[in-house]
Amino acid sequence: MDKQEFFGILSRTIGSKVDLINRAGINKGIYSSSLMDVKDNLIGLAQPMHKGNWVQMSGMELTINVKSGGNLIEAPVISRGTTFEGVTAVLWVEPTGRINRIQRRSYVRIPCMLAAECCFLEIYSDTESELESDDPKEWFPILVNNISLGGIAATVKQGLEVNFYKKGRYLLAIDLGGGLMFLNLLLRSILNNNDNGVPVGAFAFGGLSVYQDRVIGNFVRRQELALKQR
Repeated sequence: MDKQEFFGILSRTIGSKVDLINRAGINKGIYSSSLMDVKDNLIGLAQPMHKGNWVQMSGMELTINVKSGGNLIEAPVISRGTTFEGVTAVLWVEPTGRINRIQRRSYVRIPCMLAAECCFLEIYSDTESELESDDPKEWFPILVNNISLGGIAATVKQGLEVNFYKKGRYLLAIDLGGGLMFLNLLLRSILNNNDNGVPVGAFAFGGLSVYQDRVIGNFVRRQELALKQR
């Protein structure tokens, strides 16, 4: 997709939600934002916040994900600074490379049954964390029920569902065939499992490295092939 087409789509979706991904540094992670404005070669986004504070991203190389027509558009950008529109802080970013339209198929959920471990880190919110504790974080077992290039769905044993916090940040320890990997997760929603009453956590991956993305992609493709051969 060329830049002109991309900006045309953005101009028609002002106000829509976007994900802003930082893959490196101390602020590594995935941040929810919204599209505020487009002008010249710049894209205006609502300044990402964490625990009531700005997430410093000036001059950083980032990735934005924008949903359009059932597909996902992914673009590498560099941040060019923050300005104020009234009382609203706007982070301006500029596309720097190839803009890709990722079909919904790329995020197809593949069923699986994988034992893994998860560790709750904190609540992601625009305000202060809902959970403040100096206690060490404990790992708990989960069962990954499906996986895609965008995230996982997982269940826990009865009694452990108290570890599910919407907008919670987690660290996942899982082996997808290339050895144990540690992945950042964000709990997007908690769904009801009508079969046994145990809630299902829908998690999005956050800030994957190139290597992690490749390992997950290879696992998804192997699972797809195995399903077709049944």
